Amino acid sequence: MNPFAPTTSTPSGPPTPFVLGDLIALLLGIVVAVFLYRYVRKRMYRYFQRRRLSQVRALQIDSLFRYGYFLVVGLFLLGAWGDSLSAIGLTIGFAVTLLGWMIRPYILNFAGWLMLIVIRPYRIGDRIVFNGVTGDVKDISVFYTFVEQVGGTVSGEERSGRAVLIPNQYLFSSTIVNYSFDDPYILDEVAVRVTYDSDIFRAEQVLVEAARSVLQELIELTGTDPYVRHEFIPSGVVSRVRYRVPPQRRQELSSLIVEEIYRQFAKEPRVRFCFVQSVGLLSSKDKEELYPPPQFPGYSITLIRRGAQLAQGSLQRELPPENGR
Repeated sequence: MNPFAPTTSTPSGPPTPFVLGDLIALLLGIVVAVFLYRYVRKRMYRYFQRRRLSQVRALQIDSLFRYGYFLVVGLFLLGAWGDSLSAIGLTIGFAVTLLGWMIRPYILNFAGWLMLIVIRPYRIGDRIVFNGVTGDVKDISVFYTFVEQVGGTVSGEERSGRAVLIPNQYLFSSTIVNYSFDDPYILDEVAVRVTYDSDIFRAEQVLVEAARSVLQELIELTGTDPYVRHEFIPSGVVSRVRYRVPPQRRQELSSLIVEEIYRQFAKEPRVRFCFVQSVGLLSSKDKEELYPPPQFPGYSITLIRRGAQLAQGSLQRELPPENGR
């Protein structure tokens, strides 16, 4: 340290009138800017009501006005507060930060588009499940992926006719399911319930034959034959015939297979569909006489009529006498 170097002292004490005046001017400028913003925004919404502008369009214009207004006001106040290089640097830094925050979604969408180009998780024509939407990819732009929705208005996987625009930024936060990423065919099935007294081996043959009759050309292309898997349920056996199909024809081909299975089961006396049914018993107060309802179409109707007569007679015996009868 040089003992002969001149020393400088920094004045201390209350702020000078110049600095205090700048602070007061800055606060007044902020207050005026806020009141002006509210006034202009109120007049703007009155104009929207007179023009009967849609709510979506009004919100878009209001968002652009809000961001642009505060950007201009912030730059003006920071620029007017001081003329030094530090004030100019602070102004530029604030402007860049605010601008980056405003265009952040567009930057993320652009980054997602670059990801689609490099990694290619899906291509045009693929059927995907993306951000909760199932559909076929129709186009990929810098900011959006255009998907023709499957389902939505109907059950199953048939095209609904609705187009969905999904921002590319959701590539970084959503799970993507691609039906045909490595293989153009997917595994599908048709499930049929048969009774325990049915011949499940014959049912298996019927299911395979029905699938083959519908999928003959696809079997030659894929080289995979339909097969059946069985499982027990409380009321019968579930037989599932499985096969490989293009994702876009899944609903069409499964419907054709169901029709063919129904036709074949109608011709098979050893195979019956399983369905939930309930059995009730009709009885009179005489415990020794029970007349159950028919369990099959050939059951005698005489027993039912006899049971109804007994039930009506017991009801009449329980009614109180009328007019001294």
